[in-house]
Amino acid sequence: MPHQWHLPKPLCNVILNHHNSHFLQLSDNDHQRMAFAILKCAESMIDYARHRQHSSEWLKIKEQCFIELGVIEQEYADLLEDYLDNSMAS
Repeated sequence: MPHQWHLPKPLCNVILNHHNSHFLQLSDNDHQRMAFAILKCAESMIDYARHRQHSSEWLKIKEQCFIELGVIEQEYADLLEDYLDNSMAS
């Protein structure tokens, strides 16, 4: 359980709900929504790097994540490209 990692409860809540595609609509905590959106973006980049396609879960929530983070899809695509370039160089 995440609470055994001595993380703050709000962060544990994000971890416990990381597969809940409705979390951004349900949470009234700005910090949790931001953490969730960051987590999902990072997770989608890793998945894409491994499988060269986006998961159906990401396709369902990406627009909500972009809104939460204040980014547009092109900015995400640029970050993904940078991530792929850096991960290939390692």
